[in-house]
Amino acid sequence: MNPDDLDRILLSEKPIHPSSSFAEDVLARIRAGSLRSRPASFQWICFGAFMLVLALAAAWVFPSESAVRELHALSYSIGRWMLSAAETAMPHSLRLVLDALIGTMLLVWLSLRLALGTSGR
Repeated sequence: MNPDDLDRILLSEKPIHPSSSFAEDVLARIRAGSLRSRPASFQWICFGAFMLVLALAAAWVFPSESAVRELHALSYSIGRWMLSAAETAMPHSLRLVLDALIGTMLLVWLSLRLALGTSGR
């Protein structure tokens, strides 16, 4: 079949229907493929272990209330010394931005690990 024959068939008014055996063959292959493939399972054990490690790291990184007060007083005095007009707004804002950046990086890493872990198996 050459391109002219194909153009003539496609431009004709007569509707073109696939044969019944073609449609049945396609449906049979789709059904066989869906039965063969197993749905991806979520890695609950890995997720739980990661959350436990994350909770332990957060408990270790974030100090007690008295240490937080001391750090706040220190950052306040350094902030007043460095940025007398802005007082502590700038160090607090920078800390929030840094926390948000670290949190975003952790969430991206976790989502990539979960996505690649389920598709790779």
